[in-house]
Amino acid sequence: QFGQGPDLIYNTPDDTTSICVTYRYDATKNNTERTYSSNAGPDTMFCTMDDVPTVNTVYAYTGTAMTGWVYYTNPGTDAAWRTPDDRCSTYWDYEYDTGTGLKKRDIRRTCGTDSLPRTADDTTAFTWYHEYEYDSSGNLTKQTWRDGPGPDGMWLTTDDAYRLFPGESPVVRTTYENNLPTTVLSSTSAGPDLIFGTNDDPGTRTSTTYNAMKLPSEIALYTIGADNQWNTADDVMTQYTVITYDANANKTDQKSYNLGGDGMPKTPDDKVLLDLDFDASR
Repeated sequence: QFGQGPDLIYNTPDDTTSICVTYRYDATKNNTERTYSSNAGPDTMFCTMDDVPTVNTVYAYTGTAMTGWVYYTNPGTDAAWRTPDDRCSTYWDYEYDTGTGLKKRDIRRTCGTDSLPRTADDTTAFTWYHEYEYDSSGNLTKQTWRDGPGPDGMWLTTDDAYRLFPGESPVVRTTYENNLPTTVLSSTSAGPDLIFGTNDDPGTRTSTTYNAMKLPSEIALYTIGADNQWNTADDVMTQYTVITYDANANKTDQKSYNLGGDGMPKTPDDKVLLDLDFDASR
């Protein structure tokens, strides 16, 4: 990342590097480290071996499956980075189903008062996790986001609290046809039955249809109808997107529409909200 330099103009010879992000990989091309540096080190040149990390993120794997990562923010008492006493703020652990190999959870934890990962004082304050469910074909059918231990005071039990964060959906459900995702239901609250993940949850519904090449050709966005139940005849379409391709499956056009004054899709009063054209020759 560059600064403008004394002439205050980008892409000129006096631009100065202000940040360098470097990546390390193991022999199987797993990304094992991402180092963010805003200090160029003794040689005053960025992207050299003596850059001083501002943040160093270290990733761990079993085979090619990432099992977690740690977000290190300072080098610890020895003042040397990449040593066992590096101090962290947060870390993630990933859990997998031993039978299918599919990910079951992402768990975020803080590093506690000792600022070291996976030690006894790690706290669950400001911690959250994702849970994943799949169908028999391995398609992801449900994502759940939780951020509290619930009434029993214990994490990773059935009463854990849903993460109600503005702009996010604590439960997302996906249905498939021929292993293609056709409907996505995103819940923003639990609805009249006070149970998340049921068909009365307020939120949005996205439905996708596919062409003969199994590419998305139309995507429609809905809100829940007067019966407060999804996937019923009174679901209300609010906008839709039409995508076209050439014979080589290159996307050529994508238009999004609202439904105009008559509230009906594909009628003359529909208004274009977004029009994207693609040059398939490049």
